[in-house]
Amino acid sequence: MATTFTIKLIYDKVYKGYVAEVLNLPGCMSQGKTKGEAILNVKKAIGAFLKVKAEEEKKETGEVRNVRVSLPRLFATA
Repeated sequence: MATTFTIKLIYDKVYKGYVAEVLNLPGCMSQGKTKGEAILNVKKAIGAFLKVKAEEEKKETGEVRNVRVSLPRLFATA
């Protein structure tokens, strides 16, 4: 199974390479001297991140619910 994640690549002048941040997995990032290396490394980081999350979820007990929240008019759409 495969899924798509959105990453942001930023060149870091101090590191002299690229930092790859996974936008839809807060805290998940990696780096590499080239864009290709950063992407390869962030794919590995995503795998490790998801593995840890899955293990954490197995340990957690609790109730999951959806809640409905009324938004201020500022957020209302036409």
